[in-house]
Amino acid sequence: MKNILITGASSGIGKACALAAAKLDFIVYAGHRKDSDGEMLKALHPNIRPIKMDVVSEQDRKSTFELITRECGQLDCLFNNAGISASGSSEFQSLEKYRSQMEVNFISPVAMTQTFLPLLRKSRDPRILFTGSAAGLLAKPMIASYCASKFALESFVDVLRIELATWNIKVAIFEPGKIKTEIYKKSFDEAVAEKSKMSELELSLYKPLIDVAMFNMENADGMSSEVSEVVDVFLHALTAKKPKSRYPVGGDAKMQAFVGKYFPDCLKDWLIKQKLKKFGYK
Repeated sequence: MKNILITGASSGIGKACALAAAKLDFIVYAGHRKDSDGEMLKALHPNIRPIKMDVVSEQDRKSTFELITRECGQLDCLFNNAGISASGSSEFQSLEKYRSQMEVNFISPVAMTQTFLPLLRKSRDPRILFTGSAAGLLAKPMIASYCASKFALESFVDVLRIELATWNIKVAIFEPGKIKTEIYKKSFDEAVAEKSKMSELELSLYKPLIDVAMFNMENADGMSSEVSEVVDVFLHALTAKKPKSRYPVGGDAKMQAFVGKYFPDCLKDWLIKQKLKKFGYK
């Protein structure tokens, strides 16, 4: 029986993929941070084994490695899914926010990969999967720290594919656009709290961009793809003999991938500015 470790498995993409892998008869080590989430995951399927872990904790990574070593002796797939998002103007967003975005969205997947590669090499068909974002393909205003972390992840994945090819370790990244998960509700609530703390100067300088960011988060469900679309590409990457290296998910993600790759900067900037004009951007 194969096994997989999924970080950020308590909600959204991670939870849906954990259940899908369990139904394929994988033993799923499902990373979570709250005790209540562990109970919820345990009840989802008998093949799901909740692990309380924070991806930024070296001790948690080490103890998870030791647990999987004792129980399985190897790891067939590592799915680096855990992530956070934050919004705010590049000028005024705190360096602490930048650091936390990079720590969770980029440094932690690097650390997880370094930690679990010895177990992956023992598998006959090892795979490392990542949840990236369309924001790692086309940067947008008011989410610079998030975009930076996802662009960095794209580069890391590109390097891994070459470096790990010797051991036939398959590496793939999912690049979802807007997906119907809890992340937008959380992001909107956090953005409302952050807006209440903004100085009058920041509000006056960036009001149109703040308004469009808030609008997109508040109305994300109506513009989003279903989580099942991510599950479909996850299952392909998990089981296909020759998985793709990249999986844009959703019409918006595919469009952003195309624009980011083929359009010159001046045209990309123009397209984004056109969308901002209805919010008073000049």
